Amino acid sequence: MRSALFIVLFACFLVGCAPYSNSFAKIENGLKAGDAQGALSALESSSPADRDRVLYELNRAMILQDLGRYKDSAAAFEAAKTLFQEYDAISVSEQIGSSLINDSTISYFGADFERVMASFYAAINYLLLGDLYGARVEIMQGDERLKAIDAGEYQDDAALRYLSGVVFEALGENNNALVSYRQAYRVYKEGFFGVRIPNYLKNDLLRLSKKMGVAQEHNLYKSEFGLSGDFNAIGSTQGELVAILGGGFAPIKRASDVMFSSAVGIIRISIPRYELRLFAVPPPVLIDGVRADFELVESVAAIALETLKDDMPEIMARTAARMIAKKGVEIAVGQTAGNNDAAAGVIARAIVNLFNATTEVADTRGWYTLPDSIYIARVRLNSGAHKVVIGTKEYNIEIRSGERTFLAPRLY
Repeated sequence: MRSALFIVLFACFLVGCAPYSNSFAKIENGLKAGDAQGALSALESSSPADRDRVLYELNRAMILQDLGRYKDSAAAFEAAKTLFQEYDAISVSEQIGSSLINDSTISYFGADFERVMASFYAAINYLLLGDLYGARVEIMQGDERLKAIDAGEYQDDAALRYLSGVVFEALGENNNALVSYRQAYRVYKEGFFGVRIPNYLKNDLLRLSKKMGVAQEHNLYKSEFGLSGDFNAIGSTQGELVAILGGGFAPIKRASDVMFSSAVGIIRISIPRYELRLFAVPPPVLIDGVRADFELVESVAAIALETLKDDMPEIMARTAARMIAKKGVEIAVGQTAGNNDAAAGVIARAIVNLFNATTEVADTRGWYTLPDSIYIARVRLNSGAHKVVIGTKEYNIEIRSGERTFLAPRLY
């Protein structure tokens, strides 16, 4: 029995029986306490397995962004994107090869929405660095990732489309900006995981359609939105503040386990489920004491839940196939060991059965430094210095005529 226990424990050491999500608590607590540097130290002190390397880079990128280390964050996102490309080439064969252990032994190559969010937040790094062309490259990469999605409810991303419009407009590419705003409008209108069309986007469509001289489209928007106003471009002595807020934490996966005895031994089924970590209504933006409100542009939580729902049939199919394969190995080992000694066969089979049950662990990996939800606020301001307060964060910004100033606070 001691030998059997040793074998099982050693196997757990090799494949990692403890759910991945359990390891995130220290990082989450540090961020909640306002200690992003401590959270980064906790992350960097870990030794991620090669199969979890992409998550290490994604989480590191987000924490570095929160710390204001935008160039380092951009480099971490670039490392994650390189891993995406490498994993694409091996993911199918690796999934087949992992069938006798558990899904956690597969290299984590990112859900579709996580890959798109990598481009979204990488673009924000460049916006915060004042590099509009760098941001443009990232949003175009995000567009390519969206084109590659071929299954599931998540087929497009309104928030990325909207950010694309903001970037194009800041670059003076008004035709591209209007196309992106239209795409965002279409995705929201078709039902983007419960998120309504933001009023900021409505105003952008009205303003830019007027500026571009597409009167019929402009009038259709006015009629549909029920908005009135002149919808003029930013004045010659004005600039714009664009604040993109990430609130809370994305849902975290936990293992949902069922273990029972049967005529063929102990059977354990372990599948992932999401635990929500919802974010309250965001605080307003206070600019020199004057209030402006954030509007929701994306519910990461809703997308994550739907993605897991879409993936569940495949997860269950892999789990069933793995149970059958494990049971076949158990029977074969028992028969081989029992050729000369029936008792040895029983013991060998019991050991393999215990190994199979203990190593059947749900894959609870995910990009957990993503926010629960993403908000935007767009405010025209006269050129000059302004004090901006968002929750507990304060900023002293300089607005330049005809330009946009970007902020991207994270509130946990």
